[in-house]
Order: sequence, then C-alpha cells, then structure tokens
Amino acid sequence: MKRSNAAKHIESKSDVPESLPSAEIPQRIEFLRVVKVSESKSNPRKSFGDMTELIDSVRTKGVLVPILCRPTEDGWELVFGARRLRAAQAAGLGEIPAMVRTMTDREVLEVQVIENLQRADVHPLEVRRT
Repeated sequence: MKRSNAAKHIESKSDVPESLPSAEIPQRIEFLRVVKVSESKSNPRKSFGDMTELIDSVRTKGVLVPILCRPTEDGWELVFGARRLRAAQAAGLGEIPAMVRTMTDREVLEVQVIENLQRADVHPLEVRRT
C-alpha cells in the first residue's frame, strides 16, 4: 500500500508528541442521539461550505465515518466531525455513529488542530485561531 507524504513525514519525525491518540487510548463506538451532541466552542472550523451533497449522501447512506465525542454532564461534546453532525441534523437522523473518548481540554484542542490541518480547504484565519 502506498503511503501519503503526510504519513511519511509523521513517521520520520522524532518529535511527535506522546499525547497523540493511539490504539491504546480507551474509546468505544456508540450510536449517539443527535440532539444530545453539542458542537465544541474550541473547534477552529467556522466555515462549512456547501453541504448539499453530504446531506444527500447522509440521507441515503447514513453517516459512514464516526464523529469523535467526549462525554459531558448533559450529553456529548463534539471533538471533530462537525460537517457530518450538521449533515445528520439536516437529514433528520436520530442517531449518529461516534467514537467516544474521555479527553482533557488540552487533548481536545490537540486533536482539533490535527484534524483541521488535514483539511484541504483550511482558511488562513482558522489556522490562526489555533
């Protein structure tokens, strides 16, 4: 299998933080009620673009890739997957697949930065917010 340049870059770096998610971090996959998932205020992504195709796909096929959430007192906080969550809401889904992981505020920020830097359409102001 051919690896991406990003994967080669990460493997070659000796200064990758130890706090990055790994297979050893306890998490589980659950189907969460969409209305109990709230978006994270710390997510640097503020622009979501045209979501028509994603909404249509979610309406016909469901959400194929789980979002990441952490538990809160009254439900779940979205760590990443805002477009999928918004598409599920717009498509009228009652539940969404989610990886559920207990995380500190710092871990949430780290994961959000990593997730948003992997996007092809990152706006310079979103990078600056991180």
